[in-house]
Amino acid sequence: LEFRRVLFRSMEVIYGDTDSVMIHSGSDDLNAARKMADVLKREINKHYKCMEIDIDGVMKSMLLLKKKKYAALMVEEKPDGSLVTTRETKGLDLVRRDWCTLSREAGSAVLDFILSGKPKEEVVSSILAYLSEVADKVGKNEMPLDAFVITKQLTKAPKDYPDGKNQPHVVVAKAMMEQGESVPAGSVIEYVVTADESKSSVAERAHHPKTVLKAEGFLQVDVAWYMAQQLHPPIWRLCEPIDGIESSHIAECLGLDPSKRS
Repeated sequence: LEFRRVLFRSMEVIYGDTDSVMIHSGSDDLNAARKMADVLKREINKHYKCMEIDIDGVMKSMLLLKKKKYAALMVEEKPDGSLVTTRETKGLDLVRRDWCTLSREAGSAVLDFILSGKPKEEVVSSILAYLSEVADKVGKNEMPLDAFVITKQLTKAPKDYPDGKNQPHVVVAKAMMEQGESVPAGSVIEYVVTADESKSSVAERAHHPKTVLKAEGFLQVDVAWYMAQQLHPPIWRLCEPIDGIESSHIAECLGLDPSKRS
């Protein structure tokens, strides 16, 4: 009994949902964590007869942003005793396709740093160095056009959008139709935002990737827009819980004005 009391005091509920609960064991030992989980499972199931809990998995590290938005490294022991980790994500920006490829890849890399289990100072340093490297490659035009492609699905026919002129994927869809292509509701539209000082809205500057390639350099990717709108927001959401890193730090690494991102 005393063992269970001490054991339960060392546990902390860090997340609860409709049908799940996540417990921080306070231990870095896999076997100890499993033992805690087994004891907790038995004790809870003693008190509830209509519903039982089971152990779904053990996490090595976790980033919890808010309800239904988290990432974790799941640990599984193979029959030969070796440990395998797999990353599990739920509700994060990097799984959404309306972020460009570069945004999703950068977010994934940043998430790997966060879940690495390394000291906080090393994690922060690695993230900032990586983002600076990404910005440098983008600035030197070393990224393929595919990295900047954004995709969004049409929920209805292009002509049925009352505010279609303000939505990039609708504008691009209509341009495709003018070229003789069939673009029905449900189509997934690809587009790239280009730089054009004569056009203020993003929708006006959106073009299909094929159009950009055919322009042979006359249409350039709006690098500043991508850094400010596609990279900074989702990456900052991942990093915000980490002490020692600020929104302005990320902005500076991406070549943005840090005073506007404090």
